[in-house]
Amino acid sequence: MSVGCLVIYSIPEKELFANHQSNTLCLIKSCFLIDCPGCGLTRGIYCLMHFQFQKAINYNLASPMVVSMLFGELLLVCKPYSKTTIHFNKIIYFLFIGSIIINYIYKIVKEQLFI
Repeated sequence: MSVGCLVIYSIPEKELFANHQSNTLCLIKSCFLIDCPGCGLTRGIYCLMHFQFQKAINYNLASPMVVSMLFGELLLVCKPYSKTTIHFNKIIYFLFIGSIIINYIYKIVKEQLFI
């Protein structure tokens, strides 16, 4: 996972944010012309790594949860069978899933009402 973070961190800002609506690798966006639930996570994580918290939340509400999940996985490596670590990870996973669902519902309502 740390390699993935390094890859995201090393992406040039112009490449990541330039014309992201027309050039997409997302199959859901390409086929159905709507954002997928994870749409904006890469840009959100990039913004978090550069301490742009408001931008990260605007891209995807779940972006901070991904960073928390990475931290939780690091704790599991350090203390694999600690009850506190396992409970922390469960809470973070539920918050991540909840924020993905809330973000996706928000995007659907916003797109349907304001297009």
